[in-house]
Amino acid sequence: MAFAFVSAFVVLVFWRPQEWLFVWLYGLPMLDVVVLLALFGCLVELDQGKLRIPKQSPQLYLLGGVWFAGIMSHVAHTYFVGMMNTIPLMFKSSLFAALLLTTLDRVSRLRRLVFLMVAMTSLMAVHALLQEYRGYGFAWQQPIYVPAHDGNPAHTRSYFFGIFEDPNDLAQILAVSIPLCFLVTRRMGFFGILAACGLAALHIRGILSTHSRGGQLGMMATLGVMFLFIFPKKWLPWLISICTLGGLMLCPLASTHIDESAHDRIMLWGQANQAFKHTPLFGVGINMISEFTEQSRAVHNAYVLCYAETGVFGYWFWFNLLLLGFLGAWRTYVELRGQAEPEARWLGRAGALGIASLAGYAVSAYFLGRAFVYPMYFLVATLAAIPVIARGFLGRNHPPLIRVRRDLYVLGTIASLFSIAYIYISIILLNRTAYIGS
Repeated sequence: MAFAFVSAFVVLVFWRPQEWLFVWLYGLPMLDVVVLLALFGCLVELDQGKLRIPKQSPQLYLLGGVWFAGIMSHVAHTYFVGMMNTIPLMFKSSLFAALLLTTLDRVSRLRRLVFLMVAMTSLMAVHALLQEYRGYGFAWQQPIYVPAHDGNPAHTRSYFFGIFEDPNDLAQILAVSIPLCFLVTRRMGFFGILAACGLAALHIRGILSTHSRGGQLGMMATLGVMFLFIFPKKWLPWLISICTLGGLMLCPLASTHIDESAHDRIMLWGQANQAFKHTPLFGVGINMISEFTEQSRAVHNAYVLCYAETGVFGYWFWFNLLLLGFLGAWRTYVELRGQAEPEARWLGRAGALGIASLAGYAVSAYFLGRAFVYPMYFLVATLAAIPVIARGFLGRNHPPLIRVRRDLYVLGTIASLFSIAYIYISIILLNRTAYIGS
């Protein structure tokens, strides 16, 4: 029962049917009702012993930490109204991610969730292509028309409904979903690979119809990481490390080539850095960064947005959700790759492809993302569930795949601080370059 309501919540967040399919439902608090039903079902199944809280998963506590950090970002400034608005806003996201992590306790449920997500993003891609070729998609929604400028021909940009009512956000979720296409089938036979390639091609074509260069970078990162898994397993740590470092170095350097607003975005990043410099510990407050940017514009960088609004304190929780998701998925892939049981092999493949999805989000988030949206919580909760499920195949005596003291407190702290320093310094250099160029 709990997983059914969780799945229904995912569908409502992705498709937003009340905005285009069943418009008579618009205005009803459907998400709140469904998440309450999911919570009730989860409590009943916990009481009956059908579910167990994954206490061994540190992401469960990091989700609570993100919520607490959001509250503290306003408490530090004694902004009562901001605190009261943030409490329910971020609590719902963290609560649902915890429910998703708790209910994803077996391979069959993880596979059903993957199938559901691929089905939804495939529909989004079809909608995007209809906008491009036919001139309108579902519910007669027309694409964004961009006139010819700077030598570029006129074109259209496809988008969807709800939280994906922006070409960049649509491109990002399509890029994240490309690896999931290769998890729809239980075994990767000839026809399974053929079907997965067809679905992936549909997603890629949908991304191209958005003309989102940040989304295209995320797509290239996703495909690049998938390609790396062709190499021998012993090579992969080195290849992934080199590509990750290279990607981090290229992200800010490539920002001047992202789109026509790249110059303005660099300036906005610099303004967010200035705000962060004045309140580095707890940040300026959730949804308050627009008070520090020119014309109250969005920052268009999930990392900068996170550490500027919640400070080092909140960024540590948020960044480690991503980092531990990567570590857990990687170690699951390493441990289960050679297993004879089909379910174990599929889960190992899910770990590898989950890393590719995370790469797509991480790269595109440098240019596009919002830090505290449901799709990000879906991604980190799903990645967190993979090593939890893997424990059932490895045995009780197997050491935990995520070692909290070493991976979280030591590596996570070093990595989060290093990422802030790197992004902060790179933005300073980019602003100087943009200023000289102007």
